[in-house]
Amino acid sequence: MITLVWISRLRVNGGFLAGLDVELSPGLNVVIGPRGVGKTTLLELIRHALGTSHPDEAGAKTRQAAIDKLLGSGEVILDLQGEFDAHHIVVDSAGRGRTPETSSAALMLGQNELERIASSPESRLNLIDLRAVVTTSAPRIDNASGPTAEMAQIRENLEGLTEVTNRRGVLLSDREEYAKRERDLLSEASTALAQQRERLRNIEEQIVDISSQIEMADTARNSFDNALNLQVQVVPEIEAIRNLGVGVALAATLDPALPQIQSSIDSVLMGLSALRESVFASRRTLSARQTELRLEAEPIRQYLETAEAGLGQVTAQIRNIDSEISKIDRQNIQIKSLQERYFLIKSQRDAKLDEFETWQESVFEARKQIAESVSGDLQQRVTVSVQHLADLTVFKNSLETLLQGSGLQFRSIALSIAKNLLPRQFLTIVENSDSESLATNADIAIERASRVIAHLQNIDSLTKLSEIHLEDRIDFKLLDGSLEKSVEDLSTGQKCAVTLPIVLTERARLLILDQPEDHLDNAYLVDNVVGALDSRSDSGGQTIVATHNANIPVLGSADLVISMKSNGVNGFIAQSGRFDEPQIVDVITSLMEGGRTAFKRRSEFYDEYGENDD
Repeated sequence: MITLVWISRLRVNGGFLAGLDVELSPGLNVVIGPRGVGKTTLLELIRHALGTSHPDEAGAKTRQAAIDKLLGSGEVILDLQGEFDAHHIVVDSAGRGRTPETSSAALMLGQNELERIASSPESRLNLIDLRAVVTTSAPRIDNASGPTAEMAQIRENLEGLTEVTNRRGVLLSDREEYAKRERDLLSEASTALAQQRERLRNIEEQIVDISSQIEMADTARNSFDNALNLQVQVVPEIEAIRNLGVGVALAATLDPALPQIQSSIDSVLMGLSALRESVFASRRTLSARQTELRLEAEPIRQYLETAEAGLGQVTAQIRNIDSEISKIDRQNIQIKSLQERYFLIKSQRDAKLDEFETWQESVFEARKQIAESVSGDLQQRVTVSVQHLADLTVFKNSLETLLQGSGLQFRSIALSIAKNLLPRQFLTIVENSDSESLATNADIAIERASRVIAHLQNIDSLTKLSEIHLEDRIDFKLLDGSLEKSVEDLSTGQKCAVTLPIVLTERARLLILDQPEDHLDNAYLVDNVVGALDSRSDSGGQTIVATHNANIPVLGSADLVISMKSNGVNGFIAQSGRFDEPQIVDVITSLMEGGRTAFKRRSEFYDEYGENDD
């Protein structure tokens, strides 16, 4: 476990900065030089070697190609000083050699990232999350999609079964009527005919019972087929894992386990196949017996039909009704089983969603603590606010996509739903076909609510709804005179002016800044940025800054100034030292002040025309 305090040494082998070797200070390090000498490259190589996250996700996607070009086949070597120990890492352009612990040990903002972070709700959230400490990892909300799909399938099956079973009361009433007619007819029949009638009834009851058993055997066989198909799908995946070049460490774990798993799968396959064949054999026996009974019943039925006009038809009606009732009774058993399965799956899904929501609450509390701490450090000149679950963007956009093709004004409806309901609440409403609740809560007409629900009651839409969650919304606010302005209402310069102080309140980690003065005036830089850099140094935080502004190294009393140059092929360090060492003063004066003559002329101008400070 690496607890990074600061980088003591940086070396680069290969690429544009090949041969660079510099020992850094634990305080303020300032990189200066003309454009194109490799200042940004130096900072980006540090970021790459540490694996530091990017608050600006859009910019992060383009940087790997730049690293490949600037580092090539070379390596970045960092000496890291921990709180109690030291570490040494060597990282190539693909990131091989990184240690996971260093990814959160530093915060870097590149050129123009301040304005982009301020303008993006997602990046503002990421910036705060880089500092928020959450002790548990995020549960996977997509774990709810599987149970949601199964619940939808069960509801569909239950709907079809319920339509049939609702007829049971009518069938019982019909049977009673036919049974009465049969008793009346039988009372008029002779004893011999009554015996034949009873024999036929017994045979037909056996036929009905066997039919029920055959149907259950078919259901069982289908279940075995489904189970076998699932098992067969697992086998290629196991084989694929076995064929991976996983390396020695993983092989020590996988090699002993995979053959045992494969053997277990083979055993299960054999057992399932044997059971399937047994069921199939039993079905053949039942089917043969059913045929025998039908052949036995047919001559009796014909005899009775001839001897008892009308009685046979009544008996046949009773037989058919009994068959339907028997089928409905089996379906009622199936309904009960499906209902029990439904509530089990629902409880499991609810547990997953509850776990995710509990985690969201812990994240919100961590974000709120960071926001309050930052706002306090900045004495309310700049404040950070956290609105819980207030970012509706993903929810609204997802609803718009799902409602396309519904024939509704989906944009306005999606916005109304997103503003008034949480995703989980909306999912429950759709699953329960609760048009009235949707109409009331989302403030839409009942007819539209019904159409929305009907359009979304398919497995694909429901699983997508189950994966949607709201995010907290972060706002940076600037006190402009007596008016507190949201970051959304600020100019580009003001967005940088509100974001940079927030970044500089970071004390625990290494901070890397690339030209933070962009879009900021010198007065603001001196009043707000330089002091914050001093505070970081006083609290033991290492800062590495690339800049073209002399106020940062001079007024920030830089512990180390690195002056870079380029020969057109490679960038290199020309000078390095404290800000007040003579050679560094000369470099700052000539490079950042335009030379001593220009500096002197400006000073004389200010003395002659400026206001007297005394």
